[in-house]
Amino acid sequence: MPVAEQQPRSSLGEALSQTLQELRVTSARLRTARNGNSQQNDLIDRATGILDSVRGTILRQLPHLVLNILAAPSDVERQHAPVSAGIPIQEPAGVIFEELLQPTQELEAPTLKPPPILIPEGFVSLQEAIRILGMSKSHWNRIRDNFNPATVKVGAHTFYRAEDLLVIKQEREDGKSKRKARPTTSGNDLRERDGDELNGFFYDREINKIPLLTAKEEQQLSAQIYEAKFALWALRQIATTTGFPASLTARVQSVIATGEGQYLLEDFDEEIIHRSTAIKDEADREFNESVVQFDARPSVTPDQDFVERLLEQVESGKRAFDDLVKQNLRLVRKIALAFEKKQRKLPIKDLIGYGNLGLMKAAVRFDWKKGYRFSTYATGWIKQHIARAIMDFGSNIRIPVHLVEVIHKVSTAQERLIQEQGRMVSFEEAARDIGVDSDSLLSGLGATNIISLNLPVGEDEESELADILPVNGAVVEEEMDSILLQKDVTDVLLSLTERERRILQMRFGLNGERPKTLEEIGVPFGLTRERIRHFI
Repeated sequence: MPVAEQQPRSSLGEALSQTLQELRVTSARLRTARNGNSQQNDLIDRATGILDSVRGTILRQLPHLVLNILAAPSDVERQHAPVSAGIPIQEPAGVIFEELLQPTQELEAPTLKPPPILIPEGFVSLQEAIRILGMSKSHWNRIRDNFNPATVKVGAHTFYRAEDLLVIKQEREDGKSKRKARPTTSGNDLRERDGDELNGFFYDREINKIPLLTAKEEQQLSAQIYEAKFALWALRQIATTTGFPASLTARVQSVIATGEGQYLLEDFDEEIIHRSTAIKDEADREFNESVVQFDARPSVTPDQDFVERLLEQVESGKRAFDDLVKQNLRLVRKIALAFEKKQRKLPIKDLIGYGNLGLMKAAVRFDWKKGYRFSTYATGWIKQHIARAIMDFGSNIRIPVHLVEVIHKVSTAQERLIQEQGRMVSFEEAARDIGVDSDSLLSGLGATNIISLNLPVGEDEESELADILPVNGAVVEEEMDSILLQKDVTDVLLSLTERERRILQMRFGLNGERPKTLEEIGVPFGLTRERIRHFI
């Protein structure tokens, strides 16, 4: 066979081999490009299916095509012989044909580098998240739902917001990682909630976004608040003196008149009074004298820079006060929930409101120099305000606070005596043990037992409690009728003469005495019984 005829056959075989190889590689590349996008995966599956179908068609027709290439013009019958008949295939087309007949799965797909993943700004991968938290992947998977950080999905990958991870790390370091898991809430769940519950949900979500403070930050904020109280006190003294511009004096008075300024000044005055009233009066007097002497010197002008520095200290203290309160709202929420479980007298939003008042009081009185954390100090103030609110407003019949405290002491003593003596101890015994008058306590306790008059009673529950209670006095309707009747009788008696009025009063007992007979009435008047009858 001439060489010129073999060259086209070899080139054609190589072209077929290259085409099939490209189909195989393209199909493998498409398969490696699959990801979490279902729509893209469907397109990839369709494309690889088409490529595999084309390649299969070529392979099915390949034996006839190769035989046509290798057959001589005189050997036409070899074109229809099957491949399994053992017909020899010449080189190099025979080698190419055997390589082309290899199954697809035996050919290893080329290793393709996946495209880079774009990480959203402010988010980190799972590996970076567990590195920030300093824990293993399995540990993070166990506690992840307890914190519920913000996440975003890119394909099959999940990324976590770095800011939330830092908050979680701080909470764990502060020993505050015992919060219950916040269940995920769908739109349908939100629509089914009432107004108060929905407001509480959004309130929780907002306060959980506020980062917690470190011990150093608490000390800095508390120091700024302390300086602001002294600055406000100095500005109040300056506002009452002369020599400063009217515009500056008006500005000082406006700063003092704000709610936060009044709150800080009120607490500062209470603190000074608590220490010593004489010290405060002496300080006020000396400060006023120094200012008067300062004003009396004509060569000296008022130092406006000093006032500006005081005003700046006040504004800094107000901002510190707001930050210290806002960043501890979660503590109030936690304590209020604990009180809500013990009583159902006040709703949770009222408990949180009174707890916030205690938090504000703690913020202006916290002494950072003693070394403990602000949450430790504020817990007592928050509990005190919530407990006092429950005592004052948690019952339809208000019991004095001192009586509630005594009752609590007696209850505590009762529990102690039961444990010591191993028997039931009555309330009276516990009161005598601590030297308390039990009669007044029992009367106070009885005043709190409220029972509805419409309470159903009996087996059939058709009767009400009001139907079977004994009536010790006149009912309201009868009492009103009696009052009106007395008024009418009095009006009639006043229209009579003195003798007629006295006779009627004695006959019917209208003067508070027993009714008298006609004869008894006639004795003082010197009249017969029949004559008295005519008056009646």
